[in-house]
Amino acid sequence: MSTSQALESRELYTVGWIAALPKELSAAIVMFDEQHDKPLDFEKHPSDSNSYHCGRIENHNVVVACLPHGIYGTTSAATTASSMLFSFPNVKVGLMVGIGAAIPSDTNDIRLGDVVVSLPDGRSGGIIQYDLGKNHVETASGSDHILHVFERRGTLNTPPQALLNATGSLKARARIHGHQFPELLQDMLRRHPRMAKSKPRQPGYIYQGQEKDRLFRASYPHMSGLGCKDCDPAREISRDPREDPLTPEVHYGVIASGNRLIKDATERDMIAKDSGEDCLCLEMEAAGLMNAFPCLVIRGICDYADSHKNDDWQEYAAATAAVYAKEVLRYLDSADVTKTSRAIEVIEQLSEGVHKMEVSLKGVAKTMDETQANTVYHNIVKWLSAPDPSTNFNEAQEQRREGTGSWFLQGQVLKEWRKKAYARTWLHGLSGCGKTILSSSIIGLLQHEDPPPCPLIYFFFDFRNSTKQSLDGMLRSLITQLYQQLPHLRHHVEESCESHKRGTQQPSRDSLKGLYDTMARDAAWIRMILDAVDEAPERSDLLDWIESSVGRKEYNLQLIVTSRLEEDIESTFLRCINPGNQINIEQNLVDKDIRSYVSHRILEEQAFKRWQRQPKVQAKIIEDLTRKAGGMFRWVVCQFAVIEKCLDYPSLCEALEALPKTLEGTYERMLKDIPEVNFQHATTLLNMLIWSDQKKPLRLKEVVDAIAVRADRNVVFDPINRMPHAKDVLRICSGLILVDRGDIEFPSMKRARELGYQPAHASDKMSDPMEWTCQLAHASVKEYLISSRVFEKFRLPLEEEIAKTNLAKMCLAYLSSPGVDTDTIDKFHLTTYSAKWWLLFATHATVGDQSLYTLMIDFFMSDGGKVARICSLTEPQANGPNNSVGTPLYYASHFGLELVVQELLRRGMDTNILGGGYGRPLQAASAGNHTRTVQILLAGGADVDGVGGPYDTAVQAASSEGHFETVQVLINAGAMVGQMDAQIAALRPGWRIEHSPLSTAHKIGHTQVLGIILNTYMNDPRCASSIERLSPTLCRIRTPEYWVYLWKRTSRIAPHLNVEYQGDQWTATFP
Repeated sequence: MSTSQALESRELYTVGWIAALPKELSAAIVMFDEQHDKPLDFEKHPSDSNSYHCGRIENHNVVVACLPHGIYGTTSAATTASSMLFSFPNVKVGLMVGIGAAIPSDTNDIRLGDVVVSLPDGRSGGIIQYDLGKNHVETASGSDHILHVFERRGTLNTPPQALLNATGSLKARARIHGHQFPELLQDMLRRHPRMAKSKPRQPGYIYQGQEKDRLFRASYPHMSGLGCKDCDPAREISRDPREDPLTPEVHYGVIASGNRLIKDATERDMIAKDSGEDCLCLEMEAAGLMNAFPCLVIRGICDYADSHKNDDWQEYAAATAAVYAKEVLRYLDSADVTKTSRAIEVIEQLSEGVHKMEVSLKGVAKTMDETQANTVYHNIVKWLSAPDPSTNFNEAQEQRREGTGSWFLQGQVLKEWRKKAYARTWLHGLSGCGKTILSSSIIGLLQHEDPPPCPLIYFFFDFRNSTKQSLDGMLRSLITQLYQQLPHLRHHVEESCESHKRGTQQPSRDSLKGLYDTMARDAAWIRMILDAVDEAPERSDLLDWIESSVGRKEYNLQLIVTSRLEEDIESTFLRCINPGNQINIEQNLVDKDIRSYVSHRILEEQAFKRWQRQPKVQAKIIEDLTRKAGGMFRWVVCQFAVIEKCLDYPSLCEALEALPKTLEGTYERMLKDIPEVNFQHATTLLNMLIWSDQKKPLRLKEVVDAIAVRADRNVVFDPINRMPHAKDVLRICSGLILVDRGDIEFPSMKRARELGYQPAHASDKMSDPMEWTCQLAHASVKEYLISSRVFEKFRLPLEEEIAKTNLAKMCLAYLSSPGVDTDTIDKFHLTTYSAKWWLLFATHATVGDQSLYTLMIDFFMSDGGKVARICSLTEPQANGPNNSVGTPLYYASHFGLELVVQELLRRGMDTNILGGGYGRPLQAASAGNHTRTVQILLAGGADVDGVGGPYDTAVQAASSEGHFETVQVLINAGAMVGQMDAQIAALRPGWRIEHSPLSTAHKIGHTQVLGIILNTYMNDPRCASSIERLSPTLCRIRTPEYWVYLWKRTSRIAPHLNVEYQGDQWTATFP
């Protein structure tokens, strides 16, 4: 191979060659007749992370790229090929050359070192993706036997016609003269003798010998070790020796591609059966290429996709595949290549063709298709119920001044971040330094890229909204954004929704993680912005997820995270983010932004026009506020209310001199400024905002009613005590809260916010102030108010236990007021809030608080119908089907209120009256695992075997929920378990033995509960019939060894039960 200088232009390269492994890349490079330096005009595309080798083979200029080391599969191949087409746009034909696994059969005598070439067979383009499809269940005709069926989906493109012509010519010539494998392989080794040398675990690029080419029966697994010296020769398939083993044979047909490495002969044969008799080979990259890089796939055979596979033949197989590729290029007509469209244009045409087809189909059935698509889309969005981060983005953008964050937006760190495929940056700074506005600025900048290079997804953690504080909420949002931006990935979400009982069951956290990973992998490249991760209350799982995502190699992730500098966050990011990409938002970086913000307000807003003829005074205000801000936007924002009140220069100078030095000092000043007459109102309002874990902000109408409650008065709530003007709520805690409104005009939206008014979105404008919402102004406000550093006067009233005690009293007093009921919510605006929160507040209240206890008793002793209706708001599951209501004792038991239950029993309430979602008080307490309440009810006369509700008995309710201690209490109290089966069956015509506690615990997997119930069955011979009736049902389930051990213990009462080890699992059967 000779070397020449670089070619003038990258446009001269018309053949693209993709390798998956470094050993395949080596085999490709030595096929060059002439090696080139990079072309003189070569410039990598910003998204391209490939490394290229250029050269000439015969009359064709060839560029070779290899997948990133250690990252294999269809997605990685597609990314590598797409990047090549961006950087070498005149590539017209492609070759995917490397190793693969044979699918041997009686009709296909494929040996190690042979070559398999993908060719269309009339049903496919030569490549099929065996793992792209949908699993579904079918019932075999005439039986109840369940079949799990995999339906493969999707079609892949065919190789370019120029390559098919070359392959046909080569095939015809080889039929007459044979291939040139020996000559070309010998020439390769002569020119590169090092390639012939073998090292431990690194064989040379030479034939390994027929004695090492062993094919075993599919049912015979590998014994041990790297080789097959311990494998039984009798299990080997006998094959005739080749006449010329040094000349590999070439096989033409279908290649099956997927994302998993197959090392199981049984699975290999199942794939082959599904794929058709022409399927000759398995590999891991081609399916990702055919619709993104029109190419011919050439595979040298290195194993048989079974447990006996090893790496001994990989180098030789890579060489034989490369030799065949070189032969193809010898027969590739330059004129055919010239006439061939550029590969990147073919891909665009394919996309355009699909688009035209979609347009045509929509023209045929537009209404039906759109309706169905909209229905599916809305069902998915409803199922995921993702929090919307765009509200945070829009809010931050409205507060942003032009040029804010330019130190980062135009800086080198972000420029490098945008170029690199794997990039991650952590921006950290003090609370209130403008991180969220900076995040929104980054998102806005990236959103204006045209065209966008990849999906941009983002999430703002928000202390004001509980749905925006968790890993689950973030995952739901990111999945929804990918679903919206990438239609070709929507099937993943739709299939997941279908598998969760058609969207009636919510996905677990693990399901959400898996769904996101699948979509991100298939997206191949993602940009992600996560703001304020420090505002996630329980962030250990979040940080673990971020760290694992950063470490993934299946897709390119460009990540920016913002937070305060906290120990757990810092220790996580020190492990996974390069120190050079950990940016401290220091004062000197944001001073320019703060100065611009202050200047705009002082020079432009009406409130400060009094100084417009005194530029030196204006300059002093700007200078003092900027200098004292210490890099904190929030501090500056809070000072304008004071500066605005200054009417002359002396008072202005005094105010500027007296400004608090810290943000906490500013908040203390605000608390001190609250008049004594408003102190009680302020503590009520602040406690509601601090301790109500709201998904939506409080309405002013709720606040107005709350501060009108007088829990210590005879008349607890009287509408006449409401504030006449709801908007005056803002005056109670000026500067600490925001009121969201949409109908009043201000000089600017920013000015509205600084006054404490936060504009709503245009679509949400409300003319009634009672409908406006209220929230804390900033995360730092909440942190200060719940800290030990809060102004002493407010310390005790805002302390969690005292605060929740007072809030519980407020809610119960309000609910007990005359006129308050579920049908008067439009008149008594705090009803829903009180019904939702009183129980949660009461469970964290001061233990032994007599006034709270009295309020609870008064509430439950009031009108029983009202109690039921209010409790249905507290917890919708409290009432049963058809709104079946229970007694006050039922609801107190359902909530586990032990002292209330004792008092209601003392006052004579019946424990066995039917009603409510669980049928009886004992069932409700058992389902909720309120063990102490269960004991109180049993002592008060509850029937331990009473039947009622969907679970029938209390034991069934507790066992279905996996509550071991409660099951133990009930059994110790004499609950009949198996003996009740027949009685319940007689009461309920549709009841089956599978509904029993034993069957339920078995199916759900509550092993502790299963053990105690089995012991009960075992010790009572009257249960034998239940066990015998249950066993055939239970034994159809694959049973773990532990459960079968428990079944063995029942042999005394079911002696004919046969327990044995079959294959790889324990089974229990009846003769």
